[in-house]
Amino acid sequence: MVLVSWMFYDGFVVNQRSGLAFQPQDRTGLLVLLPAGVAGAGCAAAVRAVRRHPAR
Repeated sequence: MVLVSWMFYDGFVVNQRSGLAFQPQDRTGLLVLLPAGVAGAGCAAAVRAVRRHPAR
């Protein structure tokens, strides 16, 4: 999912002509989205774990 988000960001926001490029700002965008995706997945897993095993 992160890779697809990066492709949309790179193609439509950064490069305005729907072309994927690999310039420094494109790599920076990917490096920002990857930890955000991992953090989101981690938070979702934590919420699922808490809901499965409620505190007593």
